[in-house]
Amino acid sequence: MRCLFLLLPAVLLTASAQAQIGRGAQEFNGSGSALFDDDFTVINVGMSYGYFLTRNAEIGPSVQITHVSTDDDFGDNSSTSAVIGGFGHLHFGGRRSTSVPFVGFEAGAAVGDGDDGAVFGLVAGGKFFVAPGAALVPAASFQFDDDGNSVFGARFGVSAFLR
Repeated sequence: MRCLFLLLPAVLLTASAQAQIGRGAQEFNGSGSALFDDDFTVINVGMSYGYFLTRNAEIGPSVQITHVSTDDDFGDNSSTSAVIGGFGHLHFGGRRSTSVPFVGFEAGAAVGDGDDGAVFGLVAGGKFFVAPGAALVPAASFQFDDDGNSVFGARFGVSAFLR
């Protein structure tokens, strides 16, 4: 987590390319997060494809794979699950921006070793363009499922944009 706080200022200072979003643009994103503790490990990787309906509105499919390992008083356990679904993001910022904040909603179906069911999420982050067609994408998310479980987290991704 400390690395994220050290990396974010560097991203803000190096962002130099203009935003590559707009109607008809496509975004390919890969993201991940990890949490390591004495008693458990959580690793999450995700991929998404986004299509910009307008300059600010983006929708698309997504998949997230999560692996959880625990080593506690109850023994060693692990599970792997996937959330297959979609997202909608709303972007803010001017045409010559080098960074574009966004907010959004995510929904999907969880399948795997853990509980199956519906998963929903809220996300907020930024796209920091570091080269033409390339952005670094840190985001905070809040996810909840149909069983009443919820989790707050952070993820970091890299996006490629095509027009």
